Amino acid sequence: QGSLIACEFLLQNGADVNQRDIRGRAPLHHATYLGHTGQVCLFLKRGANQHAVDEDGQDPLSIAVQAANADIVTL
Repeated sequence: QGSLIACEFLLQNGADVNQRDIRGRAPLHHATYLGHTGQVCLFLKRGANQHAVDEDGQDPLSIAVQAANADIVTL
């Protein structure tokens, strides 16, 4: 819960929901890898690019499918 509140705070104060790290992963990629459904939903509502691919060519949906995370796949 705390990290979801922190994410919302950061986004409300100008954080870029599509900012990439050195591996080309955005917050949506990380939340998907970790199975944080609430964060995934928040990032999507805030305009996260669901089609963005990382350096491995993976988009968030393919990550969720590989992890068999049905909650995220169906968002």
